[in-house]
Amino acid sequence: MFRCIVKRPHADQPLSFASGQGPNTGSSEGTLTVQRQSLDDVVKQFAAELRVFRTIGIHKNVVRFFGAIEGVGLVLEEIDHGHTLLELLPTLWNDSTKIDWFNQILEGLAHIHKFGLSHGDLSCTNIMVRYNVVKILDFGHSTYIGEEAIMGTPPFCAPEILRSDKGTDGRLGDAYSLGIVLIYLERGIDEDVISLEDQLQDKPPQINDLKLFTNLVSHYTLPKSDRWAIQRTHHIKTRDDD
Repeated sequence: MFRCIVKRPHADQPLSFASGQGPNTGSSEGTLTVQRQSLDDVVKQFAAELRVFRTIGIHKNVVRFFGAIEGVGLVLEEIDHGHTLLELLPTLWNDSTKIDWFNQILEGLAHIHKFGLSHGDLSCTNIMVRYNVVKILDFGHSTYIGEEAIMGTPPFCAPEILRSDKGTDGRLGDAYSLGIVLIYLERGIDEDVISLEDQLQDKPPQINDLKLFTNLVSHYTLPKSDRWAIQRTHHIKTRDDD
């Protein structure tokens, strides 16, 4: 038996970001303009999320979709007793737990990507953990192959998407986002990992202190022409796998 929630679109909720001149600066370098979403934007995000759920089917690491009620919203699995990754960061998790969570995030993203879809806004706030099972949420920024990626949340958003470059691939954007998520996960602290200015210039984050995810982060945060795409082969073995 599953407990459900109804997710309704709200025109007054999320904010979007646009690269360019900030409200109090004369330079476009290293700035983002905050823009309140229009009703049209919210409807598009709602449609994008619905497309993901209707396309990918059921996966244990993606929040479960039960259907849509016309004029009301999406009926989704309620993740009661769960916490976002952001909420869990301060706890001193052991290495095997962190690796297990990464492997589950990887599985969820790889499943989505095999249908040509991206998540589009992966961050520590839309990854939830309940009883050590990871669930990926919120697909309003999802795009399909050939569609221009939509700007997500800094610092998780890939540089080429922040710059509004043409020919972006949302799935490669997800790889960058996962790289940033892994930095937060390994460090266990909620603090800036890279400046916006460095991101816009395709500079990599400083990861000299990392041990668990050094190789993955270094490849996931490369410029898009050299960046690793999400692959199930990136799974990290733990003692439990033996």
